[in-house]
Amino acid sequence: MEFTLDGKTYLAIRYKLRAWLKLDAVREKLVDAIDAKDIDGVATSLCSFVSIASNVSDVDKLPWYEIAHAFIAVEYENKLNFDFALLRTSKKKPDIPAWDYQGRQWYWWHNILSSKYGWSSEYIAEMDIDDATGLLQEIMIDEQLEREWEWSLTEIAYPYNATTKQSNFKPLERPEWMMITLPENRPKIPIVRIRKDMMPVGMVIRGKSHETPVN
Repeated sequence: MEFTLDGKTYLAIRYKLRAWLKLDAVREKLVDAIDAKDIDGVATSLCSFVSIASNVSDVDKLPWYEIAHAFIAVEYENKLNFDFALLRTSKKKPDIPAWDYQGRQWYWWHNILSSKYGWSSEYIAEMDIDDATGLLQEIMIDEQLEREWEWSLTEIAYPYNATTKQSNFKPLERPEWMMITLPENRPKIPIVRIRKDMMPVGMVIRGKSHETPVN
């Protein structure tokens, strides 16, 4: 997909992981500015996004429609092909911890993927964004299920209920993205009758009931 800036045509490309994360950080600022109805913040984020994607400075001096078209073109080319649950969280953290900072996303992804697979920084930086996101989600699922298993072996997982006078299992809380249900409009597997020539041969004998008759 192409876009034009100041009379020059550019081709929107699909970025690898590290470059994609850099754009994603700007995209998050854009979303925050839209939510806050911060017009100046929206304009600044759009210009920054297009400047990074095109390597063109002074984007803010160009016509707004060129900037908007360039943003749409780059955003379209860099959409994930899969609807990963990991990225469908909606809650915002009320406070940003001191150890969080602009650009930390790359080091967070790098730390997890390199620790799990032993890949080099150069290899991870050039990963396809769908592959990287899918693998990251699988790593986090494995870690969560492992924590749930370890939790189930502890006494605190079975709090005592004074009303029932029993200890009931209390599951470990899962992150929000693991609790999101699948959309109901997903295509359902059709029910198909088995052809007569494919039916099992022989008589069908039902098992007897094991219930004890009441006298």
